[in-house]
Amino acid sequence: MQQTFIPVRRFKKNTAGRDFVVGDLHGCFSRLGKELELRRYDPSRDRLFAVGDLVDRGIESPAVLEFVDRYRIQSVRGNHEDTIVRWHRHGGKNASIRSNGGEWLFDMAYDKAALHDIVAYMAALPYAIEIETDEGLVGIVHANVPMQSWPKMVQALEQEDRNGPVRRKVIWDRSRWMPGKAAGFVSVRRAFAQLCQRFASGWRDPGSHIDGVAAVIVGHTPVREPKVRGNVINVDTGLVYGGALTLLCLDEIPHLLNRTAREQPAFGRSEGYPAGSGA
Repeated sequence: MQQTFIPVRRFKKNTAGRDFVVGDLHGCFSRLGKELELRRYDPSRDRLFAVGDLVDRGIESPAVLEFVDRYRIQSVRGNHEDTIVRWHRHGGKNASIRSNGGEWLFDMAYDKAALHDIVAYMAALPYAIEIETDEGLVGIVHANVPMQSWPKMVQALEQEDRNGPVRRKVIWDRSRWMPGKAAGFVSVRRAFAQLCQRFASGWRDPGSHIDGVAAVIVGHTPVREPKVRGNVINVDTGLVYGGALTLLCLDEIPHLLNRTAREQPAFGRSEGYPAGSGA
């Protein structure tokens, strides 16, 4: 599973099968396996992409590489992966790991080789993925596109260092879903509660259209059901908090973009948030 770090990974059109994108998994890989089985996912012809945050909080986090290999997951870097890499390689604080549900990393102290392999995998994850489809280019980042132009954002990602402002924003920015939360360093539970309150009161903000791309798929900010702002689709439906697992087939994007942000999406989700739950 040795990989070289490339800021943006590009994938040609899949002419053999289907392409899927899954929301934040946070160590809930068995739920993913059940959904893929229902979809008759075949890794020899189908492809599975992820919006990042594969680990933390969920009990199967230590097995991340096993599941990445089993389902051939191609993921972007999430804020959780980035925090782990910074902690392990650049002297990050233990408190940042504990506050993000990363106690499992300390439990792996006895197996330094396994921990090294996990960090090496995360350090190689790109900040963005581009996929060619019949409808045009589809992009994936973890949190948001902080620029109106996808090509300009890609150029910035390829030129910046690890502390560059665009690289930080694509993994942390909640402003498309939580106006005023551009930096994104806000409690996930608080962000989720505030977002639910806004939607309950009828709040709608379609957001700006990202130029140079047919659609962008993100996660990071938990929502009760997948949401659309402009041509950006949020598929983090809070799996680790008792919410849904959202698995989007890219063929469904045109239909989804034609629906309003508050309509019930048509694509696959398994179970929903129980009433009154939070993130």
